[in-house]
Amino acid sequence: MSGNIKHLVFSVCVAFVLCAFASVASARTIYVPDDYARIQWAIDNASAGDIIIVRDGIYYENLKVDKKLTIKSENGSDNCIVDGGGSGDVITLNVDGITIEGFTVRNSGSSWDAGIEVVSNANKIAYNCITNNYYGIYLYSSSNNTIANNNISSNNGDGIHLYKSSNNIIANNTVSNNDDGICLLGSSNNTIANNTVSSNNGIGIYTYLGLSSNNIIANNTVSNNGEGIYLHYSSNNIIANNIISSNNGIGIEFHSSSSNTIANNTVSNNDHGIELHSSSSNNIIYLNNFINNTDNVNSLGSINIWNSTEKITYTYNGKQHTNYLGNYWSDYTGSDEDGDGIGDIPYSIDSDKDNYPLMRPFEYYFVPEEPKVSISTDKYEYRAGDLMLINITFENPTDERKSVKFLWRLDIPDYNLSFTVINNKSLLLPPEFKRTFVISWRLPKLSASFNASWYVALYNGVISEDTADWRYIGAKKKEGREIARDIAELREIERSALQSVNLIKSEG
Repeated sequence: MSGNIKHLVFSVCVAFVLCAFASVASARTIYVPDDYARIQWAIDNASAGDIIIVRDGIYYENLKVDKKLTIKSENGSDNCIVDGGGSGDVITLNVDGITIEGFTVRNSGSSWDAGIEVVSNANKIAYNCITNNYYGIYLYSSSNNTIANNNISSNNGDGIHLYKSSNNIIANNTVSNNDDGICLLGSSNNTIANNTVSSNNGIGIYTYLGLSSNNIIANNTVSNNGEGIYLHYSSNNIIANNIISSNNGIGIEFHSSSSNTIANNTVSNNDHGIELHSSSSNNIIYLNNFINNTDNVNSLGSINIWNSTEKITYTYNGKQHTNYLGNYWSDYTGSDEDGDGIGDIPYSIDSDKDNYPLMRPFEYYFVPEEPKVSISTDKYEYRAGDLMLINITFENPTDERKSVKFLWRLDIPDYNLSFTVINNKSLLLPPEFKRTFVISWRLPKLSASFNASWYVALYNGVISEDTADWRYIGAKKKEGREIARDIAELREIERSALQSVNLIKSEG
């Protein structure tokens, strides 16, 4: 991994690219129970590319989907239930490119059966509630699937189980009160990101029995499980930016797992923070916070690297430094005589050690020095009467109050016009402050079409600024003197925009 970065921060932005499953001309929409009383009958009579909309109700069925279909509820999972009746898999995906969206899927068989079993590729499973099955979702030799925004709870086995499955995205799910949360068996190159994994009886996120490599486990909240994250005979994985807290056992555990990278995690209030054993060596562990665990670390028969492998430039107490960086340990008792944020003596880890222990949690070493502002709109193109949502975010990442001035302006370059909405407004931003104001603005009826841009700035010596471009589509513009009328109408924006800013107030 490159060392030419200030620190390892994984912002896993999962892009959910949904395939167009059939040509628009041939696709049709089938309604259940209007066209067919049962969902399976609708599947049997559909053609590849069709959309099946299921109206509210409880459907006692075991579905076999063997065509490339989109199957979705009309009003969401609270209102549309597929119940397997305690026998077999509730839904089985047998061909590639299926979408299952918006159902409660419950009551599979009791032995190795699943709410949704996937034995094909490139499927999308989203916005479902999957409960009271053996496995919640089971992937068998299945790749390139997206499992997102599901609530997977109270299943007797694993919430999500991958067997010899690769290149899948598991993101933005809530996985709770299962046996184990998310389990990877012989599965590689998967992304497990932005999930909330909590209150499972066993392990929150678990890779085991070898060949589970090159997975990314990032930006998850893993809490109140039996254990947090456990790697068993697994190598070359990345564990980053997770919050791992209040698990009954170990926060992060490695068994015979080597050459993994563990960075930017906060591991707190577990029994053990991190434990490595059975020759779990050559792992790189740095820029993590280990806070108030009963034992922050155990390392048994394992030799690892407990700091960055290259020097990193960082800021500490207002001064810039460049050095190797280790981890923050809440029970570290060493001093920092030279004030560089790194302890003067190593932190002892059984037969190992962190040579560059941090004096404060890692995030304090990379805090931007000044407040900033950003602006965005909910879409790009608007017409008369549309409701525009304007998002303005103020952020003060420093640990002290900051006094700034605020400017908000609308620019319409097509007519060489600018309207100042707010000018020279004093704001007092609290320490470590971040807030987004959402301003709703009903656009007036104008005859002109034009390109426009919102501009915002914070100033008081250092300037932070941002713009958001958008376009207004008006009536067909006329020539001559009508243009003057258009310009006059544009001033309606100034009046209506001013009425939209009541949310922007000084924060003290």
